[in-house]
Amino acid sequence: MHDAAGPTAIEPAMEPGAADFSEPRQERSVASTARLVEAATDLFTERGYTATTLAAIGERAGYSRGIVTARFGSKEHLAWAVVVHATRQWDEVLRRQDRAGTGLEEVVQFIAVSRDNMAHRPRARLVLERLYSDSAAPLAPLHDRFEASLKELTSQVAGMIRRGVDDGSVRPDVDAELSAGVLIAQLRGIGYQWFLFPGLVDPVAYHRVVADQVVTALSAQP
Repeated sequence: MHDAAGPTAIEPAMEPGAADFSEPRQERSVASTARLVEAATDLFTERGYTATTLAAIGERAGYSRGIVTARFGSKEHLAWAVVVHATRQWDEVLRRQDRAGTGLEEVVQFIAVSRDNMAHRPRARLVLERLYSDSAAPLAPLHDRFEASLKELTSQVAGMIRRGVDDGSVRPDVDAELSAGVLIAQLRGIGYQWFLFPGLVDPVAYHRVVADQVVTALSAQP
């Protein structure tokens, strides 16, 4: 979980020079920004990051390349706007948790967020998986941003596990950082396999198994 003042779990703070698209001043700007993000989402999913041009995004949205550059500054900043948009619901759900339950229950809820994101918002998850895969090389445009995002998310989940240790729901000998990293790797693996072979992956069933495994591995109760 995150303090409200900090960057979100999968939304590191925007780099200097990035366009501020979060609060456009005029309604027309809001509408055109949304159309550009939607067009970029479709094209990044269909073609990948490298093959998608600013000109194609502008054309798909009904604008010129010039407005894309003026609004976002670069394709990288626009791609990150797509990531922020695709993960916003995930972050909002995590922020809404009131921590009334145990740390272990928070971890299970985190898994449920991943499940629901894949099962009910497939378009958003597809573009994320495509951009993840396009960012595998160390010099890929979004590589460093996704790396920072992963570190932050791992820290967030590790915090849930540590709260579980404190409240007695998680075994005291658990390595929180390692357990968080393994869990996130499992969820990312499900997402990537679903992206490649959607007909072979049942997101609900796969996440249920992961949740059961996590509860068995972490629970302080026999």
